[in-house]
Amino acid sequence: MDDDALAAHLRDLEDALLDPAVRASEALVDDLLAPDVVEFGASGRRYDREALVRLLATHPRTDGVVIEDLVLRRLAPDVALVTYRSRHGGEPGGTGGPRANRSSIWRRDETGWRLVFHQGTPADG
Repeated sequence: MDDDALAAHLRDLEDALLDPAVRASEALVDDLLAPDVVEFGASGRRYDREALVRLLATHPRTDGVVIEDLVLRRLAPDVALVTYRSRHGGEPGGTGGPRANRSSIWRRDETGWRLVFHQGTPADG
């Protein structure tokens, strides 16, 4: 898979993690998260896999989060870093609610690409 196709695929996976139907389904979330996943949320909290699955299930609404300016960097043949800005509410390119700078590391295993690390940091404007 070339870098453009991989970037589009990983963006789709990031979007899936924002989908209320996916977030509410432990089975669907399980397909997207690696067993050793860790997240540092924009709140500053650290989440392991169990806490992250619970968080996603109990907070299925994402209030129209928009992903902007996604950039892919391959770290190894089966490991990729994506960075992007997220914005709550509105349409791409518009103005809206709170923003965050986000980074995710995805690793490919026998089942596909799975999230191993995510961090969100509040961003100005």
